[in-house]
Amino acid sequence: MSKFPSQADVVIIGIGGIVGASVAHHLIELGWKN
Repeated sequence: MSKFPSQADVVIIGIGGIVGASVAHHLIELGWKN
């Protein structure tokens, strides 16, 4: 099992849902990496 990072700039709860996936998509487009 992989370990979770000890810190993150953004944490999206519920990534399996359409809203979480949309937020992740837009953050990636804006250049967010972690």
